[in-house]
This record gives sequence, C-alpha cells and structure tokens, in this order.
Amino acid sequence: MKKVIGIILVSLFMLTGCFLDKATETNVDATDVQTYKIGEKFKFQTFEITVGTPTLVQVPEMYSSFVENDIIKIPLNIKNVGKTHGRLYDKFYDVMDYNDKLLTDSSFYFNDSITMADDIQVNETIDRNLYFEYTGEDHYKIVFKSNFQFYTIELPISK
Repeated sequence: MKKVIGIILVSLFMLTGCFLDKATETNVDATDVQTYKIGEKFKFQTFEITVGTPTLVQVPEMYSSFVENDIIKIPLNIKNVGKTHGRLYDKFYDVMDYNDKLLTDSSFYFNDSITMADDIQVNETIDRNLYFEYTGEDHYKIVFKSNFQFYTIELPISK
C-alpha cells in the first residue's frame, strides 16, 4: 500500500511539473513586451518612470584604478504612485548592448545612483541615475522586467 501511495505522489509531482512548464510557456508572448522612447513616461509596478537621455561620464577619481572604461549615466525620474513605500531594486532591470550582452553595473561608484536611494514614499518623485560600463557601442537598451512583462527603452549613445 505504501508503494502505491508513493508512486501516486511521484506521478502527481511529475504531472504537476509538466503542466506548470506548459502554462509558463503559453503565458509569454510578444504582447508582453512594450517599447518606450527616451522621455516617455511608463508605469512599472507601482512606479511611473521616465528615462532621460544617457551620457558618458567617468568614475570618481578615487575609483578610477578599478574601472578602465567610461560609464553610461542613465537618468531616471521615478514617482511612486502605489499605496505604500517602495524601491526600484536592480533585479527589476538589465542594461544591454546592441548584441544583448549584459553590462556591468557601476552604480555603487556614484552617490546619486538608484541603488543608493532610500525607499520612495507614496506620491514622492525622485531623480536618480543608473550607471553601467560603456563598451564602445553606439546602441544600448534598458529592460525593466516584472513577471512576464518587459518594458524596453532604446538608448543611443554617441561619444
């Protein structure tokens, strides 16, 4: 009897896993990817975000021995339109070059980066920046991701 129950339980776990994989595949489609332009406001989770024009900067001199390349500075204007305070964590976005290569986050070198920000209070608006390595390309993008929704902003850079 114990073997029969064990076989049934294992079978249920296997079937459930298979169905979850199938459900996940069918929930993602092209309609879940939204593209915005620089300066265009969009809603991401409980925030209204506007991405400004990126520029090239250098890291502060005290960190220059650790960083060889210029840094891309990406301005963000963020308003919390939710019902509680919140924070825009780095797991919610990726910055990539033209070939979809993830760039190295350099935000911890700068005091005005989003990673150094406190929680954003309800109805509070803040201006902060993202900082990522510059690899010499002239085209980058930032992708904000939440569950199966992706918000992409193209970032042209000229040196």
